Amino acid sequence: MNDKLVSIGIPTYNSENRLGALLENFQKQTYRNLELIVSDDASKDNTFAVCASYAAHDPRIRCMRQEKNLGQLGNFPFVLREAKGEYFMWASDDDHWSDHFVEKLVSVLDAHPECGVAMSSYARVFEDRPQKVFLMEGPYDLNEKSSFYLFRRMVLDAPIHTISYGIFRRDFLTRLMKRPRPECMRWERVLMAEITLATEVRTIPEVLFFKHENPIPMGTRYQDALSRAYGKPFALSRYAIALLLRQFTSPMIPWYRKLYVIIPWIELLLWRRWSYFEDLVRGFKIIAHRIRT
Repeated sequence: MNDKLVSIGIPTYNSENRLGALLENFQKQTYRNLELIVSDDASKDNTFAVCASYAAHDPRIRCMRQEKNLGQLGNFPFVLREAKGEYFMWASDDDHWSDHFVEKLVSVLDAHPECGVAMSSYARVFEDRPQKVFLMEGPYDLNEKSSFYLFRRMVLDAPIHTISYGIFRRDFLTRLMKRPRPECMRWERVLMAEITLATEVRTIPEVLFFKHENPIPMGTRYQDALSRAYGKPFALSRYAIALLLRQFTSPMIPWYRKLYVIIPWIELLLWRRWSYFEDLVRGFKIIAHRIRT
């Protein structure tokens, strides 16, 4: 068995009813050289007590409780800074993995040292309807694809942004995260678009990851800058601008790959032109209302 340490960071809040299932899922992983970093973001329930009860019997689990709520902007980078492993992955407190998830993705990274992140096929799990499976094959097979191809697929809303829940080389991700995360709606797609231009991506066709779709909107679950971004005037337009500027200002992307950005970005604006038009109209209405009141 490979002896490289894999760190799993779980930023969590008010998760006493679901965290136990995730910790048990973690303990079933066939890859054993793991550390689990759980950061309780000043929860108002018994989240920390649940984590501490598991940590008492598994030294690989580290539990930390924030004195003040950091929000997503603070808690996600926090668990990354605490990580010690050569490889790192984020996890949501309601995610689920196959028992072989870590083992198989570590094997991919070991076999391809030029690759910065590896991810499997996945399924979206809903409470009120059957799960929907997305296979990383055909047009979603990201192996040996050009940076332009990967970036274009990401910008045009292909369901590949869940590479954010794959396994990364920690050094690569740490350098990428030195800059603050974009404070806009769909921030994860902006960040993953940068990754497609900064490194190679590898995928495997097996369904090893199950993403639970929370019926409670993000703006209700979290009260931070990222969730509030969805309600700001020109929210969709802010996303498009962030998508463009993030790539041009990235120190991780070679200069010549920044030239790949323009055409897919224009395609996005043309493809969703009516959505952006409505976003502008709605934004000006909000501003006009604020001026009147």
